[in-house]
Amino acid sequence: MLTQQGKLEIIKRIGQGGWKAVVFDIDGTLFPRSSADQLIFSMLGELDFMKRFEEDYATGKIDNDVVAVALAAHFTGHKVNELTTALSHNDFIEGAIELSQALRQAGIAVLVATVTYRFIADWVALQLKGEVISGVELEERAGILTGNITRHAHAINKTNGLKQWCSKNHIAMDECIAIGDSRSDLHIFDNVGLSLAINASDDARRAATFAGDFDNLWQLFADAPPNVI
Repeated sequence: MLTQQGKLEIIKRIGQGGWKAVVFDIDGTLFPRSSADQLIFSMLGELDFMKRFEEDYATGKIDNDVVAVALAAHFTGHKVNELTTALSHNDFIEGAIELSQALRQAGIAVLVATVTYRFIADWVALQLKGEVISGVELEERAGILTGNITRHAHAINKTNGLKQWCSKNHIAMDECIAIGDSRSDLHIFDNVGLSLAINASDDARRAATFAGDFDNLWQLFADAPPNVI
């Protein structure tokens, strides 16, 4: 169990390392137990339908476009705030909100990058008081979701979103840390200064600068070797 002093030392080490932003993936990373889609589709009574697509995506049988289109159809007629009632602070990995607050107070940006829906990323970013740089965007009419997609999101969109954010804020990509767990994080891992894989798939572990299995997000930084951060 990390002490408060230990947490302060972690933030100090990140700052002294010259890191300007930390980019968080959502599913499997910030939400380690159930994906945001699982939580929403459980509320909708369509969990089994949703999980088939999620499993096929994880194994590479289908790409994110197929998943996004199939699942978005089930949002037809709903308001975004109806769907996000399925999400709560309890879904976050332990330490996520506290760590994000400490990073921001130290002048380090907190970013959210995902290939799931933008409205989910917006909700997560609101809890972390960060910014969203990627996500599948849905059509709304008079505040109601139509089930149509206006913009898809792939692994490369995480990287491109970060590039745009870095350009706007005069920060280099190699001054950014990316934290993820799966195939959708491989591209951004290759384009940042430091990549951290948590509770990750084999390919994400191989691609990351440092990987480990933790129940607390602070511990990921605590266990990373001093020459990494």
